[in-house]
Amino acid sequence: AGYIPQGIPLQLIGYLPEETSFLPWHAASRALYQLDKLLDRTDDYRLFSDYVLKQVASRYHQMGWPTNGPGTEGNILQASYQTEELQRELIMLACSFGNKQCHRQAVAYISDWISSNKNR
Repeated sequence: AGYIPQGIPLQLIGYLPEETSFLPWHAASRALYQLDKLLDRTDDYRLFSDYVLKQVASRYHQMGWPTNGPGTEGNILQASYQTEELQRELIMLACSFGNKQCHRQAVAYISDWISSNKNR
């Protein structure tokens, strides 16, 4: 809205790697996607996307992707709703801003899904 310099919100998201709750990540991601739309196809886009990836990387690698291995269905110790939402948010951010590991994992899941012949 032009009320504060653009650098201040970007400095604020520097705290995100320390954040473990879903709601702050969700609020930040909504703002980051808006900035993404504004900066896309500009000269500074690469700087912006690299900065976002840097903020997301450690928490994304810590949480990873959901495990759907044998014996996890119906597990009483399933992750809480907030944890699942945080994990989903981190995956979306990492993949949206070009994390190569995230892209590889997404392609692997899609390939497995296609070859499994489930959920046609």
